[in-house]
Amino acid sequence: MVSKAKKVKINVGQTWSMRQPDGDVELRVVRVEKDDDGITQVRCKTDTGETFSVPYETMRDDTESFTHLRDRSALVFKYGLLAPTECAEEVYSQMRSALEYRNALIGAECSRRAGARELDRGVECLTKMQADLSEAKAELATARDAVSRARSAKRTGRVPEELNEAVAKAKARQREATDALRIEREKPKTAKAFEALAPAKKQLAEEAKQAGIEFYKKSPLWWGARALADKAAKASFESLPLYFRGEPLDPKHRSMQNGASLGVQVHQKGSGGAGFTVDEVMTGSGGASSWLMIGPVVERQLPPAKNDRVLAARSRNKARREAAIANGGGSKRELRTLRMRIGSREDGTPIIAEWPMVMHRPLPPGAIVRRVAVSVRRIGPREEWSVTLTLDASTITRYEPSPDRKGTVAISPSWKSVPGGIRIASWVDEYGDAEHITISDSAGTVNAAGRRRNTGLVAALRKAAELRSIRDENFNRARAELVSNLKGKRLPEWMRARTVDRGEPVPSSAKALAYIGQWRSARRMAMLVRHWRESRFDGDEQAFEAAESWRYDDYHLWRWEMSQRKSAERRRRDVYRVLAAELAEKYERIVMTDEKYSDMARRPEAEEGLQNDAAAANRHIVAPGDLRLLIGQAARKRACSFELIRASGVAMTCPAPKCGASHVAQKDVSEHQFVCTKCTFQRDLSTARCMNMLRAVGLGEQVDAMIERGRELGRALRMARDEGGGDQ
Repeated sequence: MVSKAKKVKINVGQTWSMRQPDGDVELRVVRVEKDDDGITQVRCKTDTGETFSVPYETMRDDTESFTHLRDRSALVFKYGLLAPTECAEEVYSQMRSALEYRNALIGAECSRRAGARELDRGVECLTKMQADLSEAKAELATARDAVSRARSAKRTGRVPEELNEAVAKAKARQREATDALRIEREKPKTAKAFEALAPAKKQLAEEAKQAGIEFYKKSPLWWGARALADKAAKASFESLPLYFRGEPLDPKHRSMQNGASLGVQVHQKGSGGAGFTVDEVMTGSGGASSWLMIGPVVERQLPPAKNDRVLAARSRNKARREAAIANGGGSKRELRTLRMRIGSREDGTPIIAEWPMVMHRPLPPGAIVRRVAVSVRRIGPREEWSVTLTLDASTITRYEPSPDRKGTVAISPSWKSVPGGIRIASWVDEYGDAEHITISDSAGTVNAAGRRRNTGLVAALRKAAELRSIRDENFNRARAELVSNLKGKRLPEWMRARTVDRGEPVPSSAKALAYIGQWRSARRMAMLVRHWRESRFDGDEQAFEAAESWRYDDYHLWRWEMSQRKSAERRRRDVYRVLAAELAEKYERIVMTDEKYSDMARRPEAEEGLQNDAAAANRHIVAPGDLRLLIGQAARKRACSFELIRASGVAMTCPAPKCGASHVAQKDVSEHQFVCTKCTFQRDLSTARCMNMLRAVGLGEQVDAMIERGRELGRALRMARDEGGGDQ
């Protein structure tokens, strides 16, 4: 069955290309509206200023004449904010309303998906196969439980062979049932049955849409923030399939603990929805003051110093910053005021909220602000505020590539431990140059080329894990001590009720202590101690003092852990951005693989054995997915070609000339070496991967040349060594 291509939705601000006999013409969408005949027209504008209209369906469906250039001119700037100083209650209220509206849309979508699955189950030709698949899943779950019990009983990673065979048979049966169901779904007979269900599914979609509209009518959410809430909700389920690996898949609801946002789509009257220019936003002219404004620089107001030591430290830091700026080596972070409209009063006057804004870099003059969103998320016990501005930079010069930029480079992320740190990536270009990039445990050094700085990130990232380990050990001791101190005492009803889920019967004191002894959540125990502080009972002095002491220390370690992790991740992100910028400015094309690092982070199943904890910890420290993402962003920003090739075959293929042995090559993982058993070719594993990537993009001759140069150099070194030995 041939799958249909997803149709692009045309929106204001998009960039399209229109094919003409004398060359392609770039278009900007400035308006989408219906004409007098009820036909939706797309108003476009060319680079020369000419405007014309195209029917919406023609522009969307005629892929030979019109091509969507995805956000090629969009720039996103993110700045830090402090807590709101004006209209703080209204800000929180609107954020909660936006989150409730988003969850209402997600709930309506979940209902639609449940109805669609119920309709699918009604197809007669699939009923038996779906039952077979359910039985196969149950059999696999039973076999895996048996493996887990056997491993727990023997306290070892070894599992009896008969249990492994049972798991293998169950997996094979589930695979066969899944394939049979997929093949049956693709048959013409089943396709006709699904076509008969199309009207019912369309009705479900209409009901879900109407449920969202009805919820919005009752919601206090301001209309200006509704568009971004709609977009965030749809982004969470538009591309989500009904099933994943045979299991139902639904979008997840969000809570304020996961973060919330509030934003507006900035429109300037009479400009076709183009928004305000940066100059208007900075000065408040052209009507921008009633929507969005970034005020002038204000003096940073610090809280009073607790003692003379804090006051002296502030003076030293201020003097150090001023000296760095005077020498041209520092950056002055300006504190400004962000003013954004978050609603309207009954008389139509705007409600303007204010946040202190840390503006660490200026906005590009001449760009147009299209969208602004203020977000808050929790980092441990504290809130972190930020603002994201989306700019239309089609009217300004974005990037001029260097005339010296040329060639192709292949990059292979890794997480190998090396003396003093961890190797995060290796790269090889078509000219034979190569480098291994590491992050170091040291305080900070500069590499031989004088370009890249090692910043001791490994120790910083591992410190957060160490703090988490200390918290876990303290929690285990405090939990056991709490159970011991309360043993034999009659617990109050409120404490016994907190040991079970809401709605369940209140247990006895003995059962409540047994439940507490099985807790694995430090947060749950901390909430118990906080409530206990206001509801003391007779004979609880020793138990409460010990629990309160643990809670106080755990709160301190929690703040430290979360701040340490966030700070180290930001430092790592900055190092990756610098590396990505250097590579994108040096090369015309960057090649990487499309490996799914999320699958590597998945916990192994019971029958798959124990994972390599050291390698998993290193992978978590390196975050190869973030590295690939930032390299791709830097390449697109600097008009550099960024290609992702299939990862299959890259690691297990010999890159040597006239060999190309596949599934014959072996990897010496302990030494991170690639050794071919057919031609005895040997290289560093990451280097071999990069060579295979270069071959995959048509640079096989260059790879052959660099391997031959390496062999010639090796022969020369051996001859020199032999001659030197003979002289001795």
